[in-house]
Amino acid sequence: VITSEGIKPIKQVNTGDLVWTGSEFAPCQQLGSKTCSVLKIYTDCGEVVCSAEHLVLSSDSRHGIGEFRHAGDLKVGQFMKHVGKVLSSDDVQSKFSYGNVYNPKGGVPRKEIHVDKILYDFWFSLGFFLGDGNFLRDKSGGYRGIAISVGHQDIDNIPRIQAGFKEVGIDTCIRTLKKKECFDVTSVYTKSQNLTDLFLDLDFGTNAFTKKVPSVVFRLGNKQRSLFLRGLFSSDGCCNTGVSYTSVSYTLVCEVRELLWTFGISSRISQRKDTEAYTLYVHDKEKFFEYVGFEGERRKS
Repeated sequence: VITSEGIKPIKQVNTGDLVWTGSEFAPCQQLGSKTCSVLKIYTDCGEVVCSAEHLVLSSDSRHGIGEFRHAGDLKVGQFMKHVGKVLSSDDVQSKFSYGNVYNPKGGVPRKEIHVDKILYDFWFSLGFFLGDGNFLRDKSGGYRGIAISVGHQDIDNIPRIQAGFKEVGIDTCIRTLKKKECFDVTSVYTKSQNLTDLFLDLDFGTNAFTKKVPSVVFRLGNKQRSLFLRGLFSSDGCCNTGVSYTSVSYTLVCEVRELLWTFGISSRISQRKDTEAYTLYVHDKEKFFEYVGFEGERRKS
């Protein structure tokens, strides 16, 4: 349950706690319990166990506008927002799963990435990649690595970005890209094919206009979600009189707002005049710095 203090298991919610209704935080009026049968819903990203009457946010397409439906009314092919696509029984055995070891596509064994042991800095690096990262291509057009661009004012973020990849056993390289008309940009990159495959499967969107938060992020613990947001805001966020985040992807901006809600941080979205960009404005700067914040000295004011 999303509360004004962040996500809580429903058994920890008390009468009077402020809970998110979908449009605002309101006090919990009554608590109760009952015995009922439950459903097990299989999706392409995991399993959900709940009652048939449980309301879930879902849509007919992965990026469609969600609406609340009873879990018992979900159909195969619909999408549970931030969980995954509902599968048929025939699909369950072949569904993709983030198991203990990520070693995609079989073939020649590569260095294993233990996704379930990722705890901290990796999620910061993942957020930074969503903001300022890109995939590297080989001569045939295939993907052969990933890179993160870091401006000269943000170079103090580089050690943490590298620590994030080191957490999954991946070493990175650094090179400075000379820019004639402005400042130098430092690139943190790796040609690890295994990490590249993992990032492709996480699905960040295909370009700047379709960028989105990987669905696995919504299922992380509070500390990991906080670090993901910290990485994202440290790459592309702004902190002047207030905290804001701008992107040409409306989906991404909306999903960032939803992640902030999980910490009880409210915000609003507006489209910038004469542009295709959308800006998210954080309402409570102090609460943002308490739960998320920025990495690096430039934005810590």
